[in-house]
Amino acid sequence: MASLSTIFSLVQSAAGFVSGFVTDAYGYRGVIWVAAALPFLAGVMLVMASRWLDFRKRSFPEAASLSGASITSGNSSSSLSIAVWLGMLATMYFISFGVFFTYLPLFTTDVIGGTGRQVGVLFGLRGLVNAVAMIPLSRLADRLGRTKFIPLGLMVIALAMAGIAFASTYPVMLICVVFYSLGVALYQPAALGVLTERIPAGRQGTAIGIYGLFEDVGWMIGPAAGGMLWDRAGVRAPFVMAAGAVAVGAAMAIFVSRRVLTKK
Repeated sequence: MASLSTIFSLVQSAAGFVSGFVTDAYGYRGVIWVAAALPFLAGVMLVMASRWLDFRKRSFPEAASLSGASITSGNSSSSLSIAVWLGMLATMYFISFGVFFTYLPLFTTDVIGGTGRQVGVLFGLRGLVNAVAMIPLSRLADRLGRTKFIPLGLMVIALAMAGIAFASTYPVMLICVVFYSLGVALYQPAALGVLTERIPAGRQGTAIGIYGLFEDVGWMIGPAAGGMLWDRAGVRAPFVMAAGAVAVGAAMAIFVSRRVLTKK
């Protein structure tokens, strides 16, 4: 999980740095054209390479027998309840994620007075810190206990969002973005690791679907509520809301770690 997330973060980092320069040089239409062209080229490459790639589902007897054993040995309903609890934490995190990606550029340019290039640096730095920190912190979580890293990561994210809410200079924004990325690196692999290790193999698809549904709910709430707060309560209000939501998630995570995930 951490290795895959690291690849995503490296690409996001490169995109963040490059998009700022492209925006300053060619405007917003230019960067949108670039964002459209690259996935199109990736799709063409996949079509051209289809004869050498095989995405068909393969069935291995060992995996099937292990899956069957997991289903019979585990309590399916209690396993899926863990997915629901972890999904609620993901909703709180994704509220901040939606606010971060939707309103950070506008906040940086309109409130802090930054440029498009500086916005690109913020997002590039976010991805770079995430990529560098993800694997070491994931290994540490494997050793010390993933359930401890879930509330810790959410606390760091909440503090970072509160810092952005009250930031008035670009260097402060940079520091807050670094801490936000560190919080994500603490929280995300630990949460996914707990999800996959506590769910029987035959139920993991359903569990991940439930977890993803809760993520999407957070994605919807963050930008929607953030936009209303931006207009009615001020430009800092969306980040205050996001910080509060993640703080609630951190408190919930402590409860879940102590009361739900300790049950056998």
